Amino acid sequence: MSVPAAKKLWQGVAIGFAIAFAYATVLVKLARDWWNDENYSHGLLIPLIIGYILWTQREKLARITVNPSLLLGGAAIGFALFSLWAGVAGAELYTQRLSLLLLLAGITIYFWGFKLLQMMLVPLGLLFLAMPIPAIVFNKIAFPLQLFASRCAVWSMSLLGIPVLRQGNIIELKPLNSFDNKKLEVVEACSGIRSLVTLVTLAVILVYFSRTPGQAPETNGSGDGVPPDLLPA
Repeated sequence: MSVPAAKKLWQGVAIGFAIAFAYATVLVKLARDWWNDENYSHGLLIPLIIGYILWTQREKLARITVNPSLLLGGAAIGFALFSLWAGVAGAELYTQRLSLLLLLAGITIYFWGFKLLQMMLVPLGLLFLAMPIPAIVFNKIAFPLQLFASRCAVWSMSLLGIPVLRQGNIIELKPLNSFDNKKLEVVEACSGIRSLVTLVTLAVILVYFSRTPGQAPETNGSGDGVPPDLLPA
């Protein structure tokens, strides 16, 4: 291994240990949420997918012209660390997680530049989609979807002639040959938010791997870009 390559390797290892040390608590809680929260269980696969993307693009990443921006990259890193401190002081976990994304983007800009950051948008976007959103925002999204699902269910049962009454996300109906009313609750799991988050993530992955890369025109060996079958005899 050459001296520059060994130096870059040690720099990468040092940066990785620094990030792991600063964000140890954040990463542990994120992994715990992925394991326990069914809405974000797809997050367990995201690190593997990101690693696969980086591995398949390793040659293209190595050919990128390095044009670091020390000022903007340093500013992004500083703001990310400030966001981490603010999130810890205010007990806001989502701010701490977003600061990790900003830190990764800032490090990329600081050492390599915006061209590499442009190629890292998909991995960073997948990591963002795997981060659980705050409960107050989640409920703001999930509850209207619960009401919509309950309206659709009541409308469908009304078409079938089933006596039904809706109170918010509670559906009350009277089955045939029954003297008691039955109550059904359209719970959070029925809102579709769980499927929506996972499907958006899968859509991003599918689009990334199914895109057709542009192909350069075949040249005649002199680099003029003229197809061989159009050259004069």
